[in-house]
Amino acid sequence: MGNVLLANPALSDAATLLAVGNEVATLPATNLFKRLPGLVTRTSGLSNIYWELDLGSAQAIDLVFLAAPNASASAQWQIRGATSQANLTAAPGYNSALIDMTPAKNVPASWKTRPAVLFFGPETYRYWRVDVSDGSNPDGQGDYGRLYLSKAWQASLNMEYGFNMGWIDPSKVARAIDGTPYIDTRPRRREFNLEFTDLPRTEILANPFTTDRTLGIAGDHLLVLDPDLMATMPEYVVYGRMAELGQLTNVNLDIWSRRVRFEEIV
Repeated sequence: MGNVLLANPALSDAATLLAVGNEVATLPATNLFKRLPGLVTRTSGLSNIYWELDLGSAQAIDLVFLAAPNASASAQWQIRGATSQANLTAAPGYNSALIDMTPAKNVPASWKTRPAVLFFGPETYRYWRVDVSDGSNPDGQGDYGRLYLSKAWQASLNMEYGFNMGWIDPSKVARAIDGTPYIDTRPRRREFNLEFTDLPRTEILANPFTTDRTLGIAGDHLLVLDPDLMATMPEYVVYGRMAELGQLTNVNLDIWSRRVRFEEIV
C-alpha cells in the first residue's frame, strides 16, 4: 500500500501559458487554472490538443493531474519537460511517452471529476508540455476541467488505519401535509476522514502547516489515498478541498499528528 499523497496547483497556477494546440475561444485553455472543474476548456476537434507552460524557473515536478476529462476508454496523453520551449518537442529532458490516461477509463462516466493522474520520480524543468490523444472520443471534442503540475507531498508515514469515507448528499426533502416527500435532488460528493500520527516536526511544518496557510479551505487539492492503486481504485482518487483545517498536535518530542477532513468538489 502506497502512502497517502496530496498535491496542489500552486506551481502550475503561477505558470505562464505559452502555447495551446486547440481551443474554443469561448472556453479557452485558461480555464485549466480555475478551481471549478465544470468550467472546462474545450477543443474544436480531436487533433492537435496540447498545452505548453513556463513555470518561471526550473521546478521539481512529480505529478500531473487533469480533472474532469471527457476521455474515452482509449484516451492517451504525453508529458514532457525541458530546458527551453523549443526543446519540449526537439529534445525533452523528461518524456513520459504516449501512455493511457489512467484511471479515467476506470471511473463511471457519471463522476464529473473523474481524474487522469500521472505520478513519477521528481523531474526538474522550467518548461512543460501536456499532449492529449483521444481521436476516438464519441463527443467529437475534448473537455478538460483542471490541470495540475505539482510537487506532491507523500507522507513519510502513512495514515492510521480506521480512516473512513462516504457520500454527502445535500438534497433537500420537504413533505406535503399527507406525508408525500418532494425532493430537490442535488449532486452528491465524497468525504474522507483520516489521521496522520508520528510525523516529524520538519515534515509537518513544511507541508500541511504551510499549505493550510496558503490554501485554507478555499484552495483545491488532489487527494490520493493509495498511489499504488490509482489505476484500479478510482474511489481512492479525489479532487476536492479541506472541509476544515485540522489542528496539528505535538504528541511527543518533535513528533506531530494531524487530522484531515476532505471533501470532493463537484
